[in-house]
Amino acid sequence: MKRKHNRTSVPRGPVSNPHDRFFKHTLKDSEKILGTLEGILPADLFARLVPETLSPADTSYIDPELQEFFSDLVFTCLTREGVPVHLSFLFEHKSYPVDFPHIQILRYMLEIWDRQVREKQPLSVVVPIVVYHGKDAWKYRDFSSYFSGDLSGLSGYLPNFDFEMLNLQAASFEEIGRQFPLPALKIAFRLMKAIRDEDISEKVKAIFGDLGELKKVQGGGIIFRTFFVYLLQGSKADVNAIMKNMYNLIPEEWVEMYEDSPAMQLIRRGREEMRQEVESKIAEAMRQEANALKKEFEARQRAENEAKEKAEARRKEAEALQRLESEKIATLVRMLDAGIKKADIAIFLGISRQKLAAYIRKINKESRNAFEN
Repeated sequence: MKRKHNRTSVPRGPVSNPHDRFFKHTLKDSEKILGTLEGILPADLFARLVPETLSPADTSYIDPELQEFFSDLVFTCLTREGVPVHLSFLFEHKSYPVDFPHIQILRYMLEIWDRQVREKQPLSVVVPIVVYHGKDAWKYRDFSSYFSGDLSGLSGYLPNFDFEMLNLQAASFEEIGRQFPLPALKIAFRLMKAIRDEDISEKVKAIFGDLGELKKVQGGGIIFRTFFVYLLQGSKADVNAIMKNMYNLIPEEWVEMYEDSPAMQLIRRGREEMRQEVESKIAEAMRQEANALKKEFEARQRAENEAKEKAEARRKEAEALQRLESEKIATLVRMLDAGIKKADIAIFLGISRQKLAAYIRKINKESRNAFEN
């Protein structure tokens, strides 16, 4: 399942979809992020990371066109040698590949490095991680294979980089379980692998076979509820067939935990009656819950975007005020050097004499400090 033998190009398409939302929700805490990185990255690279330094990275500067292809799951981490590393999850949910993934990824990496240069930060190594769960096979190509003709003597002029990959399409349920031992991760990735399968109703036992392990995890019931909503929201399989195979998998205490939930009440009735009308109501209730969860997520996303926009506006306003202040002081210095009276300077600059005096004291102080140093 690991990278070198199962790579291909990054498929096109926006990441704003239930699959992307579910993937982000799955990686919402550091334990699951680190568990995912441990399963994907080469063992020697993961061993060099300092888990305590893992933190979300700012992605607000990424070109909007690139946001179409890349998830905003980007983290920074230090190695044990103090080298800063960007770990970028490039989520792809389409069922078909495109031909030139390295070009899209390179543009993304250049955005990060360009931002660091502008802000006079040290450049960090970018480790792109492609997550793919489409139906078509992913065939890996080296960057040099994009070019035709004999490249003898020319390969040194080509960018030399690669990406890590989580190829769920090429992995079996057993391989996913071995690669991601955390119960929440192995169930989540098995579910993502099979979510588009028409016979997913026949696979629910294999997907959710580790619910016993998830029961032992704090908050396991809440995690399962997210899985359940994604199953009904993301799958196009027959809901009734899915529910028939789900009834006996759900621990009774989780049903009791959501006693007030219409969906869980119908699940309890479904265990007893197994009737078509009950199964239809289960599906409708769960879809309503999924829609409510979607609206809640979208509202939170809008609030976060508005907060980012306000913060950016405040930053730009502060920069504009600082530039205006600097220009005013520069004009003041030139007018003083030209011998213009202070009263006339105050009128020209539209400031009080007290403010003018304060500016002059500041200029004199800075001049003394510069002279002494």
